[in-house]
Amino acid sequence: MTTFQQAIKTTDKPAIIIPDGPTITYNHLNKILSHLHNVFTSPQSPLSSTATEPRKIGIALPNGLEFIASYLAVTTFGYVAAPLNANYKEKEFDFYLDDLKASAIIVPRGAHSNPNLDIIKSAKTNNAVVIEVWFDEIC
Repeated sequence: MTTFQQAIKTTDKPAIIIPDGPTITYNHLNKILSHLHNVFTSPQSPLSSTATEPRKIGIALPNGLEFIASYLAVTTFGYVAAPLNANYKEKEFDFYLDDLKASAIIVPRGAHSNPNLDIIKSAKTNNAVVIEVWFDEIC
């Protein structure tokens, strides 16, 4: 557990306030970060075998809780985060994912089921694992 996680896990003060949306406490944020870390490091994860060098993970999400949590999870655990404009075209994604040598790309819920999305086509071309994230409710 990182120092950041140790510092935030014990407080129920607001950490993230989404206008017209939920307020996330530091304790809840810690649970979200831990869940995402498990996605990255679980033995069942295709990312668990890429530990020979720092993981480089693209994030193609709109602004919101999912982006904040994904960015914090990636960076808190020592990985390289590369926020990408979710509206890029395939060639633009190809350029950035190839340059980054991304292990994975984080996308919104449902993106994986649409093989015609530019980010999904680019992830396949660049051998990047596609990770979908979404927020359902407060734990």
